[in-house]
Amino acid sequence: MEGRTASAYALIVTLQAFNDIAQARDWYEKQRLGLGADFVAKVGETLAMIESNSQLYPVLVKDARRANMKRFPYGIWFKVEEEPVVIACLHHRRNPALIKSRAP
Repeated sequence: MEGRTASAYALIVTLQAFNDIAQARDWYEKQRLGLGADFVAKVGETLAMIESNSQLYPVLVKDARRANMKRFPYGIWFKVEEEPVVIACLHHRRNPALIKSRAP
């Protein structure tokens, strides 16, 4: 990987989490042209932080951890198995109990 340090493990994003990100991106893009791309960029930054140090984030709900995004009121929810598995990207106003139904 050019321009990036290799991590000890890979990051896996579930289809549900990918869909969460796509829905939020689409909503932000409808609000203002280019805002959806800004959202995706912040998702990427947050995923890189998770990948570089997943233990930095505390366990909050049923073995799931949350990394809060900068600028946008969203959290990236993940579990650490062999490698971090992203299970959701949820607005902070969403009920965190939803995480219990998400399996890696």
